[in-house]
Amino acid sequence: MRTFLAFKLNDNIHEKQQLNNITNLKDYYEETYLNYTLSSDYQFHKNLGAFILDDEASILDFPSTIERETINILTFFPPLNYKDFSVNKETAMLSISQALLKDKLILNDLTAPLLFSIIDKENDELNIYMDILGITRLYVLENEKGIFWSNRPSALHIFSGHKAKMDLNSWKSYAVAGWFMDEDSPFQNVYRVPLSTVISVKADNKGNQKYQMESTGGIKNLINTSINQIENPKVLVTSILENLNNYIDLWNADIKVDISGGKDSRVSAASVLNSKAVNYSFRTINDIDEELNISRELLSKVQNNSRIELLDPELYIKEQPDLIERVDRLLFEYDGDFSTVMISSPIIETNDFNTLDSIKINGFGGEVGKGAYYSNERWIKKLELMGEDAAYYRLATHFVKIGCVPLESINIMKKKLESILEEGRKLNIKGLKLLDYFHFMERFRRWTPLSGQIHCYSPFINNRFIASALTNEPTENMKANMHNQIITALVPEWEGIKFFKATPEQSKEKDHKKLRLWQTKDKKDIEKILRNPILWNDVFLEEEVLDLWEKAIREGIPNFKETLFHRVAMRAKFNSHLERINKAIDSNYSKL
Repeated sequence: MRTFLAFKLNDNIHEKQQLNNITNLKDYYEETYLNYTLSSDYQFHKNLGAFILDDEASILDFPSTIERETINILTFFPPLNYKDFSVNKETAMLSISQALLKDKLILNDLTAPLLFSIIDKENDELNIYMDILGITRLYVLENEKGIFWSNRPSALHIFSGHKAKMDLNSWKSYAVAGWFMDEDSPFQNVYRVPLSTVISVKADNKGNQKYQMESTGGIKNLINTSINQIENPKVLVTSILENLNNYIDLWNADIKVDISGGKDSRVSAASVLNSKAVNYSFRTINDIDEELNISRELLSKVQNNSRIELLDPELYIKEQPDLIERVDRLLFEYDGDFSTVMISSPIIETNDFNTLDSIKINGFGGEVGKGAYYSNERWIKKLELMGEDAAYYRLATHFVKIGCVPLESINIMKKKLESILEEGRKLNIKGLKLLDYFHFMERFRRWTPLSGQIHCYSPFINNRFIASALTNEPTENMKANMHNQIITALVPEWEGIKFFKATPEQSKEKDHKKLRLWQTKDKKDIEKILRNPILWNDVFLEEEVLDLWEKAIREGIPNFKETLFHRVAMRAKFNSHLERINKAIDSNYSKL
């Protein structure tokens, strides 16, 4: 539940009041769901401030605060290559901060995830730094009291006392795409801070000085570097292992590694097997026999005796909280900025509701290097015939397949597509490569668990991998050449073991095992929500949603359409989430 918040107030800071605001925020988090106590590290200077809330028994082994005579540093999460500056964690952040204050472009040399702030007391300035891959979340809210930044929108509202309201247009786009695109958030006047950003704001008492949000051009730099040099697979592998080992060093915890028959998790498993990790185990979803057998074969080839934790989806569904409770908890943790395609996956836990006892290594993000939106030769040929309109056509048609949304919402989503792709064109990315750029900017950057839980890590959070994925020819990504090279270099024994790809018959095993929404105990909760359409029919077409549900019960529907009902549930329950936030604000003011 690690939470970062920084601010610049329009008036002079009253330390007692700000400490009270921090306490109010702690109370909200602890009293809503947490069964542990939050600690707080805070720094104030004039009308600038920053603080971090975290579990008092946090297993993250890195200092949150450094305070010197002229500089205060607050680290939410450090760059994994901090050892390039100093092996001493505290000295490293001091050296990094001093270098950045002299040259912002140093940010381009730092690895993701990353989020930290510097209060430069000598120059009366607050600086906040976001990694160049945009993995760490950061939102901004500006109101009559000042400017506030946090990785949690709820924190922005509760700390500043600004009533929370939903952003209707953002939710309309969400209803179509399944996540909040571009720099949208679920809340009015709250926006995501773009990747590769340095935020600077001066202390003053006038209340009219705006902050600076400057891009260091990190992605452009990565792309240009990749274009101008031939990437050596060994260099990429070395970089992946260095980052992973440095990540492991940050935690006093055991490691759980996802493994399956696919390419992405095979890279993550191979990376851990070649890392300094000692106390680790593997886990896989036991839903298709052939895929489980491949996972076992992979480990037997390296004579690995680590046990495989079998996640039985049928047992998981029986034991997991009811749908409404799960959605409420996800709203609490992610404030609605969560891709609902993951809502029923056994791989995604709400671990932040308990003291963490392990970190997770998975293969999320690997699809950026696999040409997910042009996954075979047929697609490549079809799209290449369309010229520069190919990427827009592919995405625009992809996101409207589920339906159940008005034309207005589709048009809002399409404008966001155009805006995102145009930013790619400005980087000189063309043709089908715009699809890889979109995948990186949206799914890699915004989907959980990469950006929502810092105790989850993937080898694909790597500058070199992303640079190559964005510059490789489409056929290279379609064939997953980088994945194959990494796996062969790390575990040559796995060469020749086929990757699992489910057949249409195997994909239907969810139906046979009664794992679909309308076949499980979640049916009761979703029908309760569907019977109260006033909670969700502002962004969905009520009649079409209800017709689709009846069809699902009667004859079943394709897997990809099932997530529509998760989106409906998230929208419906967001109303009560807003009420909880605003109730906390009202309660805080009643104490004054």
